[in-house]
Amino acid sequence: MKVIRLEAISLAGSDINEDLYGYDAQAFWVMDGATALVTPYTGDAAAEVCWLINKVDGIIRSGIKERNAALPEIMRMAALTVRRELAGNENRQPWEFPSCSIALVRVNKDFLEYFLLGDVTLAFKSGEELRVISDDAIRKLDAKAIKEKLRFQAEGLTSAAARQAILPILRRHRSLMNTPGGYWIFNGSPEAIKNALTGTIKLGNSSEFILATDGFSRLVDTFHVYPTWSYLFQDLKKSSLSELAGRLRQLEQDDLECLQYPRFSPHDDATALYVELGDEAGRRTSLTSE
Repeated sequence: MKVIRLEAISLAGSDINEDLYGYDAQAFWVMDGATALVTPYTGDAAAEVCWLINKVDGIIRSGIKERNAALPEIMRMAALTVRRELAGNENRQPWEFPSCSIALVRVNKDFLEYFLLGDVTLAFKSGEELRVISDDAIRKLDAKAIKEKLRFQAEGLTSAAARQAILPILRRHRSLMNTPGGYWIFNGSPEAIKNALTGTIKLGNSSEFILATDGFSRLVDTFHVYPTWSYLFQDLKKSSLSELAGRLRQLEQDDLECLQYPRFSPHDDATALYVELGDEAGRRTSLTSE
């Protein structure tokens, strides 16, 4: 199977983009960094999560060159490397550590291998078949926290003030990171790698897929621009990822207090990588990162 269309976009939701995407000839990935929930927020916290996603990105780029290396094994090596480099910080609270969600896939002959940790999404379509793979554990916790945020806003707080008011809830949820009954995400824990969503999908004569961070998935699960991912795939036949992201940003801008579409903040980093596979020669590529 050949890549006949490749598009990727990564837009910052604030001053620093803590998302990224990457790819090589047969492998593709997106990452969504989560900053430590420290107060006051400092540049050190942002720098640490950027260090994490770039470190993992580098390990994936190196490891994926070994075509026989299983995706979980590549990620296990990434976890061990990060764990080793963070040694000496064991006294920190769980919510004081950076983490990141990861979606990594590889085209292997007639199959698509996948590895997912956190609240990223893999949406795959081949003919009438649609598969959406994502772990909803973080979303369930977020829904509870957003409900409390709305309660504070109903009492008169602004969105920003309400977000600050629920910090204890967010820290409590973050403390469930990489624990049974909590949620699994990349932070250097080898145990998390064992609990990732992994598997293979049979490729058809014409297949397509999207890897998306939660900031981009808002188009489907928060703003409901598309009832399902299938509708989003249909729109990509005539629109680009950049155009879809433009609609997303406009919807966010029209609801800055996050009341019509409840969420933590008006804007979030939004990253997506779209690949269309087929037997045709040639390749169309469009990449955007801001």
